[in-house]
Amino acid sequence: MQSSTRSTWSGSGFVGARTIRNFERTGRNDRRLRRAKRRWRERLKKDPAKYRACVQRRRDADRKRYAANRDALLFRQRKYTSEHRQEIYAKNRDCSKKNWTKIIARRKATFLDDPEGNCARQRERARTLYERDPQARPSYKKKWRAANPEGARAYVRLSGHRRRAAAGGDFIRVDDWEALLKKYDRRCAYCGVQGALIEADHRVPLSRGGKNTIENIVPACRRCNRRKMTKTDEEFRTWLAAQATGSAKETTSGTPGELAEEVGPYRTTRSKVLRRGSARCHSRSRLRRHRADP
Repeated sequence: MQSSTRSTWSGSGFVGARTIRNFERTGRNDRRLRRAKRRWRERLKKDPAKYRACVQRRRDADRKRYAANRDALLFRQRKYTSEHRQEIYAKNRDCSKKNWTKIIARRKATFLDDPEGNCARQRERARTLYERDPQARPSYKKKWRAANPEGARAYVRLSGHRRRAAAGGDFIRVDDWEALLKKYDRRCAYCGVQGALIEADHRVPLSRGGKNTIENIVPACRRCNRRKMTKTDEEFRTWLAAQATGSAKETTSGTPGELAEEVGPYRTTRSKVLRRGSARCHSRSRLRRHRADP
């Protein structure tokens, strides 16, 4: 009598028909299970409170499992990442390209939920990374520019185009800039430091409707110019006052009275001896290239 079961060769041995049917049944069950889970999630979403409670229970269970098996999970994750690094990077890039609009919207919403807290956390993270390796970011930028020369040139061109468009065709004459430097005794208008590289800063930023004219320009050291960002001069002085500790110091050099008020009392660094021609040379060469602030 012939057996009702048939066998097939799998490469590593004979597999019976019952095993094959079990494999096929398992595949069907997986599809049914996925459909059931999808329907269950849809029903849960109709009851937000129940859905949130279910999600929270799942998160709590995941946290407990992670805490109990942290070392093993991290080891497995590192091993998988090292073995499939390029695949992971490619998958992440594809996902970012497909969902770029959603990613930007989610990041913006997350930032706007707590802007002050997020800025503080970003500054703390940047400070920690810098203390860990001060040359890491400059080295990364240098390598990126070397590996992407066209991209680096395009970035510079785009940045210059944006500055020129924001300036609206306005220019600053060298004589006016020199007169402004003389008025401020070649000091930063915000912290009063002398001898540093002085840059042209807009009282009202171009991004907020300011003009690229000498009336809207004050001399500022690089540190103050970078910290000011998109604040107006009044907003930045208020911010400096909030950051300052103790009573305001009086200026000990420069033109008294009006200049002391314009320079401001908040000194963040000690004054240095001005090297002959250095500030003038830097300011002139920078102004020739200057159309607007970054």
